[in-house]
Amino acid sequence: CPYHCRIFCCALWGIWEDRNAKIHERKISTGQEIASFVNNYISKLNGIEKRNLSKLLELRKWSHPPGSIVKINFDGAYNGGHYQSASGIVARNVEGIVLLSYSETHKEVAPGFAAEALVRVVNKVVSNK
Repeated sequence: CPYHCRIFCCALWGIWEDRNAKIHERKISTGQEIASFVNNYISKLNGIEKRNLSKLLELRKWSHPPGSIVKINFDGAYNGGHYQSASGIVARNVEGIVLLSYSETHKEVAPGFAAEALVRVVNKVVSNK
């Protein structure tokens, strides 16, 4: 269970920190202080996760570029468990009409090459002007 694993790891960390404080600073903490440290840290982690989740749920509406500029959006994603990446690009004019779009999936992608896959898609689209 991820929750129990988190508590266990934070408790080990708290005990290790207490051990270091005893040796290097001659400071002794009670079990209650270590438990309080663990609870406070886990509460902070949970708060961070909730904030990140709410950011994921925000919907962003596309905004048109000013004048006669073409707006280009691109993105990429990497799935380390399956060693796959996907990337895509879209170009729109001031009315939001799609002038160009392209997406590609890449299989057997090593982790260090995930970013390179995104660059390849951008270069491919730019070279096909």
